[in-house]
Amino acid sequence: MRFLQRRPAASIPPADDARSAVRCIEIVAESATGPRVDNQDRSLVSAGPAATLWCACVSDGAGGHAGGALAAQLTVDAVAGCVGAARGPEISDAGERAVRAANDAVRTARRTNPAVATMCATLTLAVAKGCVSGSSRWWVAGVGDSPCWVVTPCGIGSILDVHTLAADLVRAGAISESEGRAHPGRHVITQAIGVDDDVAGGRAEVVLRPGERLVLASDGIDVLTEDQVAAIVRSVDPREGAAALIAAALAGGATDNVTAVVITHLASCARAQIS
Repeated sequence: MRFLQRRPAASIPPADDARSAVRCIEIVAESATGPRVDNQDRSLVSAGPAATLWCACVSDGAGGHAGGALAAQLTVDAVAGCVGAARGPEISDAGERAVRAANDAVRTARRTNPAVATMCATLTLAVAKGCVSGSSRWWVAGVGDSPCWVVTPCGIGSILDVHTLAADLVRAGAISESEGRAHPGRHVITQAIGVDDDVAGGRAEVVLRPGERLVLASDGIDVLTEDQVAAIVRSVDPREGAAALIAAALAGGATDNVTAVVITHLASCARAQIS
């Protein structure tokens, strides 16, 4: 059943002390191939050796480029390596180092393998900078068009600008937001992991409070409106949020791979889980 084929997120299980110390965070990830032949999306959920260093990311291999799946895999592998190896003072900039490491990994593979010389990938990454029962602070980075939202009981907001031709035109005032939603350039990325020696992208910090969520996704989710995304994740158990988004996107006619990661600061801090 190609349409419903799922790819689980890679994971680094946290140590027992990390799991017990951070009892207010739940992270779930799901991915589906959709109508495509293969799945070029990759995701990662992990916790490093420090109890506050929880991480999640989504990477989408650039459509139509040979090696897109490889670029996405190299990206999440590089993130996993930086998060898993972080110690002491390295923890504070693990996210930035992960972005650079991912870009370097894809650049190296492009140079050494002519068959994938044009491959690249998106990256949306969230790293926990601190967590207590009443709030958690997340460093978020994005390169490409894989979106990230914060969902609260009151609404939903985009955390980072996406880097597409249409979005760039909207920000420049050349077209309106409504025109941008239908513009053919909405799927043409203008920044990506592996394209240039230095990767820019966007950065932000977000504070989650009990009951609030971060949603990371690949662009296949764009058949859903932001309001639909918010309504879906608020209507289900935190453990079911990612699966519910995937199901809704497939039912809504997604034409691409669809991946979602949902990070929840639990209203009741009885457990923390990575799945």
